[in-house]
Amino acid sequence: MKVNHVRPPVVERCSSCVDASVQINARYDANAEAEVISWFRQLTNTHIEPGMHHVEKALKSGVELLR
Repeated sequence: MKVNHVRPPVVERCSSCVDASVQINARYDANAEAEVISWFRQLTNTHIEPGMHHVEKALKSGVELLR
């Protein structure tokens, strides 16, 4: 039995998307993040890993916000 492998299409980011990402990263405040994580831990007793992507992943669904 022969299996055909289909490659997913290559998605290229537009230059304005990259520019927006750079601007978001430049404005991200690690001190504010630490304060929010601490506040969130006090309210929900939930540990969130520091780092922009960890915080986004932990809060994105809204489940932790409803605790």
